[in-house]
Amino acid sequence: MLYRRLGRTELEVSELAYGAARGASQDPHGFIATVHACIDAGINFIDSAAGYDGGNSERTLGEALAGQDDVLVETKYCPYESYRVGAAYVGDPAELVASAEESLRRLRRDHLDVFLAHGMRTLESLDRFMSDGCYEAMLGLREQGKVRFIGISELSEGDGTHEVLKQAVPSGAFDVVMLTINLMLQTAEETVIPLCGAHDVGTVVMMPLNQSSGRSGLTSLPAALELVRHYIAAGQLPDEPPY
Repeated sequence: MLYRRLGRTELEVSELAYGAARGASQDPHGFIATVHACIDAGINFIDSAAGYDGGNSERTLGEALAGQDDVLVETKYCPYESYRVGAAYVGDPAELVASAEESLRRLRRDHLDVFLAHGMRTLESLDRFMSDGCYEAMLGLREQGKVRFIGISELSEGDGTHEVLKQAVPSGAFDVVMLTINLMLQTAEETVIPLCGAHDVGTVVMMPLNQSSGRSGLTSLPAALELVRHYIAAGQLPDEPPY
């Protein structure tokens, strides 16, 4: 396994991480076995969120990581009513702190390595997050040692041109960002990634396989071509191949 420095955090993380969003409830033994197989392969960075699988992702991950204190864990608090595009922003500092503390209990840890605001999708909600006490609550958790590093993840379905991250990264407010790069969404490589490099912000890529070909609609060649045309029209793919 190869490892890289995660921006100014100075954490040395494996180039491949494990996204623990699914499977904990359906097959907890398989979930735990997968986590152990990842660790055996040299993966030392695992992503979860308070809302994944009703908290069972974190809960089962905590069981899987018993005695594995050297594995780095990233988890998230969602300041929206749901993960849906268009969901109302409902960020609340007290709820953010409570979410982080619940995550610590479920994960059986005394600190979170990386703590993100989950699915930030509009500049308006980013501005509210920075001014309504939520960001200060994040800083407070970091000062208390409950969180080592803070950041945000985007919601590419609602912000395909990464406007939120293009504003957040240069602000200096965040240590880490989580963004989408895959076959159907490549614009971050020319926009957000250079900004992160310039400002020494750690980057974590999500949905590299677009959460499976079935979700992407790649069930046939005509369907794939139609999807490619859609993303080109949306400005998320270049006009000319190679993609």
